Amino acid sequence: MDTELLKLIGGSSLAGALLVLIYQVGMKLVTAIDRLGIKLDDHTKIDVAHHGEVRTAVAALDGKIEGLLDGQERTSRMTPAHGVELVRPPTGR
Repeated sequence: MDTELLKLIGGSSLAGALLVLIYQVGMKLVTAIDRLGIKLDDHTKIDVAHHGEVRTAVAALDGKIEGLLDGQERTSRMTPAHGVELVRPPTGR
């Protein structure tokens, strides 16, 4: 405890000392909550930046998957029926 607080408690009435004690504890709580809020803001900024990176990576992966599926769809459209051999057109030579 602070020496000033101890002097106040010893030299004044009990009610006044309790009020001062409650005030001191309240102010320390407010300070702790402010520090916690600052840490939370920093963490939130880091999270938002990371989410942006993940969103970009997922979009790139989605593009790759769409490209693969599109290629498979084109190949499957060239075969008219299951089991029929795929005949490629002549190359023009």
